[in-house]
Amino acid sequence: MVRAQCVVGADGRYSTVRRLAGIPYDRVDLFDQDVLWFKLTAGATRTVRILRAGGSPVLAYTSFPDRVQLGWTLPHRGYRKLASRGFEYVKDRIRASVPQYAEAVEEQIGGFKDLSLLDVFAGSARQWARDGLLLIGDSAHTHSPIGAQGINLAIQDAVAAHPVLCEGLRRRDLSARFLTPLVVRRQRETGKMTKLQLMQSRMMLSTGRLSGIVRPKAAMLVSRTPPTARCCGASPTATAAWRFGTTSSATPKPLPPDPVRPSCLRGEARHRGSPRPQILRPGASGV
Repeated sequence: MVRAQCVVGADGRYSTVRRLAGIPYDRVDLFDQDVLWFKLTAGATRTVRILRAGGSPVLAYTSFPDRVQLGWTLPHRGYRKLASRGFEYVKDRIRASVPQYAEAVEEQIGGFKDLSLLDVFAGSARQWARDGLLLIGDSAHTHSPIGAQGINLAIQDAVAAHPVLCEGLRRRDLSARFLTPLVVRRQRETGKMTKLQLMQSRMMLSTGRLSGIVRPKAAMLVSRTPPTARCCGASPTATAAWRFGTTSSATPKPLPPDPVRPSCLRGEARHRGSPRPQILRPGASGV
């Protein structure tokens, strides 16, 4: 048994940590599509693209170093009916949807084992923090694959949590009350992303005339990560700087961010000279 002052659950949308903690999860079916993912060794794309040669739209992302990840969108919960018609039928439909990759699909997709269905939904754990427990990333909040923002939000969670956890270790206080200001801040940011992705889904994957005009601009927008400073707070620097005031209240009160970062590790780089955290561009590590 490993004992720790705080356990950080970062184990995905079907989090074992969340389940063992008995924390309920609220799933919300906001989106009209599921996504059938597959990867091909083919010319990588530098941007997020929406391919619409025929049938359902296909999302295209770079999968380094020399692969492209494609997501064929399907009506929500419609995969079972499609798959019942057999693999060759599914493969023919995929080839028709991405004619520029038809030859690669024929050579590299040999069975259902090469396809991965993503059940697209939004959701949130009812509690992100308990005494000695913090949930981050998909274990706390789940998002659509559009723009690959799930990985970006998870990294932002980790960056924002770092100084808070360090300060909690220093104080020997990693209670739910201590972690609440962090949770409130991250819930606000992830809630904004859910609303944005819902709008993006309707614009980019619909077939209306207006969406055809807006779609190229929207694709460029989601291919760029929001500025790191905005992700991590109002600080002009890229890390989430939190400072806690000494107060008689049992609840720590975060003051406006400043360039001073709490450090719980000896030899840690000074804040002003430390590098900015890298936020992955959409598609850099898959969904």
